Amino acid sequence: MLKKYRTIIVDDEPANIKLLTIFLQKYCPSIEIVGTANNSEKFIELLLIKNPEILLLDIDLGEEKNTLDLLKYFDSSNYEIVITTSHSDFAIDAINQHQISSYILKPIQPIELTKAIKIAENNILFNNISKHKSVAEGAENIIGLPTATNIDIVKIE
Repeated sequence: MLKKYRTIIVDDEPANIKLLTIFLQKYCPSIEIVGTANNSEKFIELLLIKNPEILLLDIDLGEEKNTLDLLKYFDSSNYEIVITTSHSDFAIDAINQHQISSYILKPIQPIELTKAIKIAENNILFNNISKHKSVAEGAENIIGLPTATNIDIVKIE
């Protein structure tokens, strides 16, 4: 069974949310869209309730605080963040302040989106392996077996 990555889309323009949804459904079968938001209040609500793994974020929601400002209140290392924006001037701040997986300028092309999703998925897998590695350090005769949702550590006798 294919692992599904819980994903939230945040953009103030409904047409962009719709386009991202279509692209993800068509080109990224491993993505499960668990919510969409067009304002900061809904974004925070989804972040707290839906437990996403991947965030597709437009930076400027036309509000006082942008999505990067809001992420300062959360541990952004808990998410793979893909920025989808029309503003290239946020790139350096985004990368310096948060662990950004990818930065895509609009208009979004399917190939750029699929590459960004693959990077996010690989980062999640690597982080899962790293967590298990720290548990197993010093242990002999063990192997990690990837499953659909995790990596199981198995002792070899």
